[in-house]
Amino acid sequence: MASRIGFDLLLDDDDPRTATRKPVPEATLRLVPLLRRTRAAGLFVLLVAVGLWFPLQGDFGVPQELLVWCFVLLGAVTAIWFLTSRPGEGNRAVPACLVTAGCAVMAGFLVHLWWTTFSRSSFSMGMLLAQAMAVLGLGAMTATDLTLRGIRHSLDSIPGDFDDPARIHPLSPGKKDSDPPWPGPAGNERRTGRIVLTLAPTVVLALLVAAFHFVAPAVSVSHTTVPAPDGDPPARPTSIGTGVAWSRDIPGLLEVAAGAAGPVILTKEGIAALDPGDGSTLWSYRRPGARYTRIAQSYGDNGPVNSYLITSPNRRHVALAIAGPQDKEKDSYDSENNNHLVIVLDTLTGRITGEHPSTGLRVQLTDSVILTGNTGHSLIDGRRLWSIEGSGRVTSQYDCWEYCGPAGHKSLVLRRDGRNLTLIPDTDPTATTVATNITLDRYSADEEPLVIANGWTVRHTEALPEDEGDLEFTPVNGWHAQAVTLDSLAGLEDEQPVDLGRTAGLNSVASRATGTLALRPADDENSFNKIERAGGPWVGAVFDPATRTVTPASEYAGPAVAKIGLVAGRDGGAIALQPGDGSAGATIPIAPGSTYRSPDALLRDRSNGYSPVQLYPRSSFPRATTTFVTTPGLTLVILDPTTGLYDRPEEPRSPHRLYGVPGGPR
Repeated sequence: MASRIGFDLLLDDDDPRTATRKPVPEATLRLVPLLRRTRAAGLFVLLVAVGLWFPLQGDFGVPQELLVWCFVLLGAVTAIWFLTSRPGEGNRAVPACLVTAGCAVMAGFLVHLWWTTFSRSSFSMGMLLAQAMAVLGLGAMTATDLTLRGIRHSLDSIPGDFDDPARIHPLSPGKKDSDPPWPGPAGNERRTGRIVLTLAPTVVLALLVAAFHFVAPAVSVSHTTVPAPDGDPPARPTSIGTGVAWSRDIPGLLEVAAGAAGPVILTKEGIAALDPGDGSTLWSYRRPGARYTRIAQSYGDNGPVNSYLITSPNRRHVALAIAGPQDKEKDSYDSENNNHLVIVLDTLTGRITGEHPSTGLRVQLTDSVILTGNTGHSLIDGRRLWSIEGSGRVTSQYDCWEYCGPAGHKSLVLRRDGRNLTLIPDTDPTATTVATNITLDRYSADEEPLVIANGWTVRHTEALPEDEGDLEFTPVNGWHAQAVTLDSLAGLEDEQPVDLGRTAGLNSVASRATGTLALRPADDENSFNKIERAGGPWVGAVFDPATRTVTPASEYAGPAVAKIGLVAGRDGGAIALQPGDGSAGATIPIAPGSTYRSPDALLRDRSNGYSPVQLYPRSSFPRATTTFVTTPGLTLVILDPTTGLYDRPEEPRSPHRLYGVPGGPR
């Protein structure tokens, strides 16, 4: 029996010296073949895991702290093996158990970290699974090798001899390299079985890693698409109707944007497009665990407008950013996390046209190209087109303060220096053009944001003073200005500018909410402080890029100059949406008890004495309870019934309520 077991030990069925080996305990010898196969299996697992680690690193790299701990474990295992593997006295069961326990705990921690990261960010960091696999292989190989060396010592075998259980050579010293390494037919079957058993752990673990890395994220994502609609999509309304077509409560609303055929909404659960006719969901993309990042400036604190979603000038595509995996759960915008995945969707169909990792959160869209960080990609198929080199490169997410948002139809903003813009074609980032004296929102809560609507912006035609002192108490002067296209400033077209008269700048909130260029009124006598204390006005005229016309606020029936706010009443109050030209507008009743806070309480706490009021971006103004966004087919009125409770997290959060208000007669 001992001779038969010796065959298994040596993997040599024909060695004549097997018969001369000294008798050994049968139970010990029976364990040796399993240990040797486990050692070989551990080595294969380790090598395959190292090979998988590189392609599974992904786009977000490996946390540095994790790499340190992995190197600490590798050093500890190597030290234990080196100190206990040499021939001589000593019990190797204890170090083998230490290696096994340490590697098992580390592998479990890595798998747990993978799951935690995936559940919090929606990203599968496959290299964590590859590292766990490598740790298991390292532990199995090291622990079994130490055990075999301990058995060798108990058998009093010579290291490297044919009866050494820990030897690695596949052939015994009695065989020549020229001899057939495999025995006859019966031995072939036996050896084939051993090879299968040795390789099985590697195959199983590799399949598990691939399944968890690729299958789990794909299964968790919910994505529905629709065919592109026939005919031309509806236009943005140029007036305000008197009725409400539909209403809908949306939990966790982050932003509303105008798509090509209707509203696009972003919630904490994902993004969806709504039918402007009835408010139903057309398509959706939901990614559990994803943390959406603000891309552009928030333009004050007046509602969910233009922070998370960036649309192309023609509104056919929309981009959003998902924060990359982090070790800790924290606000992605306020943290120093520079890793993001920018996803681009077709607003008509919901089809994903690109997924672009970005380390610098600069996002701009033309009609055909998206700029993410320093790289331009096609909006049609997501392929890489070019990369920015030199002074125009960004390295931080805060570089988006230069400008993030819709650009020209064929041009991008490379740099912004005050009122001067460096522009590039979306086909060649090296062909730069400088545009000067661009009009900004001087009275915004943010740092004078740049506004571009449907490829148009505003430029002053006379020199502006460099320093007017404290803008709060300085008279609101106006200067002559023109509406110009970004493409014409970049030398890509011959579109003629449109004279706008005198204006004190742009109202960024009203412009972004309506897709127009809302111009601030000029007032040579009153300071902005007086205008603010009087409740406005915040818009003096409106330029509509669709018609190339400029209209005074008193004659404009569209939403850009409309006042919105709550009005109290015996029946629970209502939302009033009043056009600037004096037409009827819309009054939207709020049923008593349908909101967490009553309209009367919301009005009392948040109106600041002015309701309704035009949209404007001042931090001193309380967060708006009501706001609106114009989209193709309707004006979407947004009610936040928990406004005023943001400093009291124990209070329940009610869903935002959306009201679809169709356009009125033209």
